[in-house]
Amino acid sequence: MNGSLKFIVLKILSDGENSGYGIRKKIMENVNWSPSYGALFPMLSKMEELGLITSRRDGRRNVYRITKKGRDILSDMSSIKSKVKKRIMKNIKTLGFLWDVDAKTIQMMMSDDIDFIVTPYVRELHDVVMKAMIGKHEKNTTKKVEKIIKTATKEIREVLKHEKHN
Repeated sequence: MNGSLKFIVLKILSDGENSGYGIRKKIMENVNWSPSYGALFPMLSKMEELGLITSRRDGRRNVYRITKKGRDILSDMSSIKSKVKKRIMKNIKTLGFLWDVDAKTIQMMMSDDIDFIVTPYVRELHDVVMKAMIGKHEKNTTKKVEKIIKTATKEIREVLKHEKHN
């Protein structure tokens, strides 16, 4: 995730100035990742050296603000969005095939009408499932998790199918 930290910080600061603590808090809320202060503050210093952000003292804290150069970098990221989206789509299709997710669900996720809004519930579910599938567990535990996921998927599809008919 460290390679993305610079862009995440720019995105956060594009919404307004913030302290290092505030930036870290927003990263934790929006990206579900907690960068160490040992990674964040050197990155902020480097970004300031590069002219991407500026800082000012506010009591005991430094408050950071994005510069025009930083906004330009952030804007350039939009131009690579389609390439990233294609790569993500390939991964989603693979997961869809492996996890038996239908094409309509994948198309909805990739639609230009929504912009990859991932709720905290989906992030939490992803984390739990990945821990269950990747971690070392008894075979019985993995089978139980698979059964729960299949049951939940089936029930959610039924709810959505019922919703379409109403």
